[in-house]
Amino acid sequence: MGEYIGYRNTKRMRKQPITSTESVHPDVILGRDVTMAPPAESEVSIVLMKAVGSYRWNKANGKVSVDIQSPLTPDLLEVYGDFGGRTLKSSVVDNWPFFKIIPVDESNALPHSGIDCNVLSSIAAKLNFTFKLKIEPRGAWGGPQPDGTITGMIGMSARREVDFAINEITITESRETVVDFTKPYFLESTTIVTRAPAQLSKAGAIFSPFTLLVWLLLVLATLLVGPLLSLFSWVVDRYMSAPPDSSLQMFTFNMFRSMVLQGNMISTEHWPHRFIFLFWYLFCFYIYALYQGTLTAVLAVPQFEKPIDSLNDLLASMKKGEFTLSVVFATSNEFIFKEATSGIYKDIWDLFNKANYVKNVDGGIAKVLSGKLAFVNARLASEIRATREGREKFYLARQSFYPQGYGMALNSGAPYKRVFERALTQLTEAGLIAKWTRDEVDSVKGGGSSKEETSDDSGPGAITLVHLQAAFFILALGITTSAIVLFFEKWACCLRNKSDLKFDKNGIPSKSRIR
Repeated sequence: MGEYIGYRNTKRMRKQPITSTESVHPDVILGRDVTMAPPAESEVSIVLMKAVGSYRWNKANGKVSVDIQSPLTPDLLEVYGDFGGRTLKSSVVDNWPFFKIIPVDESNALPHSGIDCNVLSSIAAKLNFTFKLKIEPRGAWGGPQPDGTITGMIGMSARREVDFAINEITITESRETVVDFTKPYFLESTTIVTRAPAQLSKAGAIFSPFTLLVWLLLVLATLLVGPLLSLFSWVVDRYMSAPPDSSLQMFTFNMFRSMVLQGNMISTEHWPHRFIFLFWYLFCFYIYALYQGTLTAVLAVPQFEKPIDSLNDLLASMKKGEFTLSVVFATSNEFIFKEATSGIYKDIWDLFNKANYVKNVDGGIAKVLSGKLAFVNARLASEIRATREGREKFYLARQSFYPQGYGMALNSGAPYKRVFERALTQLTEAGLIAKWTRDEVDSVKGGGSSKEETSDDSGPGAITLVHLQAAFFILALGITTSAIVLFFEKWACCLRNKSDLKFDKNGIPSKSRIR
């Protein structure tokens, strides 16, 4: 009968030997865990046993000897080292730069390009199998849901509709409960994509070197130093019987002159006044030096809106109503917020608006340009799309979070898991995955130079009206204020003259009061 010994179980459970010419389920021979339906009345179930050694018992002394000639279980690395040209099925979504597909119909597709496309093609060539691509209908990565269903590509693999799924699939704890993941072959982090911060107006540039509190303190100091000098003059006049050096108005005006570095026109022989002048001059010089240096930097370097650089920045802006969150539906980037029970992830998710869901990464990048929206996604896919659309239009947060590892999602209990892991390790160690990643990035950058590369770096330009608009604004404000004061002064003068006007007995105004 050959290498295998087997028995056929019929309806009456009568055991019959199987001849070597009878067909055998190929997965049984390969050692797969095959689940077979209960046999109908006309069907039979087959059990095959392979001889792996011999067993001897010595009746005289009761000793037992076992001679194992081959392993009790097959070496899966050897069994699945060659699939013999079999066709395997993989679930995919259109997700460049990892897996770009060409749809054939609603459920089938052909591979086009991408990092994972190259990975799968290389594994298929090495292990001698072909593959068919099955499109996930909703275009979702998916995973276990609270109602017990399993969605997306993960669901297709968990239900064994396909043999595996590979397409930038993040390994998560919840997904590992329904599928078997290989070891991660690609690592990256998550970032926040927003529209490039707009340049701030320079209308208030001359006030920007100091905060509001500093300006108030400078005004207060300038107003107080004049009365202080006047007080000192009054005291000196009391004990020295000397006339005051100047009036209160002159002291205050000259201290203001010193503040704007126009000098001091008051001289004094009294040492208390001299000490105040000395330290006031030093104070004004220090303030002026800081103001001049900071103002030069403000005018020379463009100022922009505060960008979103971290989750804390995002949460603060969402509380103010400045930004809203956007994520791709049914992805790991959604789950980290949605499944959080405490901390900053939960705080952000509590402010999330479901209207900001997007179907794919392309939709999220396009939506960023529509307004104040922060799109959370993996860094590579975000950066490569931002480069394609115009890198100067987008801003990627400096702080990354949620490190992700991508793996192949296999059927639970898949016996070829170790074979796939070995192939992925070889591709990683050979640097091929890194090379394919660079190729995808270079394919976008090769289309033309970025704005920063093509700009003419000719150094700082001349001061324009944009830089000095605040100075002209102050001048206009001063002239307007003077005109208003002049109008009220003339009006008050007219009222006063009218009340003081005297008439003679004929009702004619006195000439001395006519203006």
